[in-house]
Amino acid sequence: MVGQLFHIARYALIEALRQPVYVVILLLVAGLLLANPTLSKFTLDDDNKLLIDLGLSTTLLGGVILGAFAASGLLRREIEEGSLLTILSKPISRGLLLAGKFIGVTAAVTLALWIWMLIYLLSLRQGVFQSAVDQADGPVLAFGSAAAVLSFLWAVTANFFRSKNFGAQLALSLGVLLTVAYGAVLVTRPDWTFQPIQSDLDPQVLAALLLATEVTWIFCAVAVCAATRLGQMSTLSLCIILFLIGLGSDSLLGNLAESNALAALLHHVVPNLQFLWLADALTQSHPISANYVLLVSAYAAAFVLAALFLALALFQTKEVR
Repeated sequence: MVGQLFHIARYALIEALRQPVYVVILLLVAGLLLANPTLSKFTLDDDNKLLIDLGLSTTLLGGVILGAFAASGLLRREIEEGSLLTILSKPISRGLLLAGKFIGVTAAVTLALWIWMLIYLLSLRQGVFQSAVDQADGPVLAFGSAAAVLSFLWAVTANFFRSKNFGAQLALSLGVLLTVAYGAVLVTRPDWTFQPIQSDLDPQVLAALLLATEVTWIFCAVAVCAATRLGQMSTLSLCIILFLIGLGSDSLLGNLAESNALAALLHHVVPNLQFLWLADALTQSHPISANYVLLVSAYAAAFVLAALFLALALFQTKEVR
């Protein structure tokens, strides 16, 4: 069973990375994150607070959209093309198939999130360009640019000479080389002198990024669940609607929960993303404790499991032709 699960997840990961929409969203969000240090200067408040908020928002929304596209693209296409019937004709249960699809899609989305988060952390090190005379952070510019250029060259070379998928190779190489680049930046001051690796590591920012990642895992599970019955655009629309409601759960539903049964039901069924959205805590310097991260992570895990069990119930009764 473990071997079958691994192969299903591996195939789902490869297919998700090969989807054209994957590389489009990956590069689009990366471009927005790169522009954030410049865009964040157009504020009357603290520019760095806007940089933190804007970067987290871009990363989170990109992950939700990518998860919806990747999950619905894989599962729905197999249902519509009939290839799913061939898979299920083998000794593979529907539950194992759904679990493998979820793991593979989540791994692909997490890879994109890892790339975006590295770019986000590099942008935080760079800071906001307050004026035209501000200089770029030398190590950030040098190591980040080198990682991007080498990744692009590797993807082009692998595609041309070995017929490898360009998007998949680009994502994998960016994930590796940007990690190396960020590690080099952590030990290098802007003046190119050595510094301890923990100097630019903020545990509060890392905690916020972890919980933002868990939000995307929730919506990967929701997208897999929706894709058992809905098409790609319907799945995407559902995820975005739930995302927007979840961000304002307390204000939109919490106040009505006592007097309206439907609002009370939605308040419990829709994930309350305000628990996982920590941009305000970062910008207002509110401490994020380890206990809080553990409790909210358990909350996210419960929603993931609930969505997957619902997906299994819907998929078990789905007629596959």
